[in-house]
Amino acid sequence: MQSLPRLAMFAPSSRQAVPFLTRPVPEHALALGLLSPGSLRDSDPHDAVFRSGAPSATLGVRPSARAWLSLNGTGLSVRNLLLALPLVTFTAACGGEPLAADVPAVADEAIGQAEQQVSLSGTYTWRTNQAEFTYTSIGTSTNRTCFLTGLGGSLQPATPDDISRAFAGAHLLGDQWVVSINQYVDRALSTNVQCVNTAANRTPEVVWSKGEAAKLLGAVTPNRRCFLTRIEASGAFDSTADSVRVWNDNINWYLGGDLADDGGARALCVDFPEVHGNWLLISGADAIHHDLAYNPGGVACFLTEFGGRFNQDSYDDGVSVSYNAGTRTWEMDLSPVKRGRAVCVK
Repeated sequence: MQSLPRLAMFAPSSRQAVPFLTRPVPEHALALGLLSPGSLRDSDPHDAVFRSGAPSATLGVRPSARAWLSLNGTGLSVRNLLLALPLVTFTAACGGEPLAADVPAVADEAIGQAEQQVSLSGTYTWRTNQAEFTYTSIGTSTNRTCFLTGLGGSLQPATPDDISRAFAGAHLLGDQWVVSINQYVDRALSTNVQCVNTAANRTPEVVWSKGEAAKLLGAVTPNRRCFLTRIEASGAFDSTADSVRVWNDNINWYLGGDLADDGGARALCVDFPEVHGNWLLISGADAIHHDLAYNPGGVACFLTEFGGRFNQDSYDDGVSVSYNAGTRTWEMDLSPVKRGRAVCVK
């Protein structure tokens, strides 16, 4: 049995870490999907594409650790704690395969259930540099939804013929949200997750893998927005051409991708009435740092596309979306040879 992951919770006043232990997720979590077997098109005047050549960015550095969760307080009550995380993230995107036959039944949006703004409910970082499956609960799923905002490190298997699947991101487990990483080599892998206080018309989580037709997430409705929750790979994401994404064709929302080797992604949808920008960033030899949406109150940004080369033994080599409270602006960072799309909503 794996050892219990250690958590560090930072008090707003002292900033000193107070260690405590969390209850382990039951072993039957594996049967519930924690271990998988196997361009967003909103019309918006703020749509933009950026390629490397912009000013470089240095992602945040933290000491090497086996597995940890960082929670940085802002002085709010514990119930509404806004948490800060390091800049290490990635997102994947691409795809246009025909709709799969075995699509889930997804209810249309119910009138009057959409929230009027985004209320943040925790920013989490989880990471490991060992071959292990590690996880922890990050809170209730009642009126609360969590999306992927970053990934860094290596998703590559130990050998080219290894069929083991690495993954990182958030996942629904019963009435709880879980952040988890599955790593098969002793190399760094990190994920960032942002939660918000809404579950308005939330759709079931959908899994797409290489070789499958694009998966239906749900019908397009006035308020529905869909985002990535987890990235999975067993040989994929070793090339700038590899990507996964969610998108809509003005009729339905889909999850799919274009991968040279085995891999995939997970995604789900929830209602946000407003879109405040859509940015696709593609880095070459240079890193990219770019400001996304200014936050007048109630704006949040998540990943809808993720791709590139993830083969470095570094938590800081990845894609990330994060909020800079000092400038009241959401920001996006890409290390070299990465691809990511972020959409901001309210």
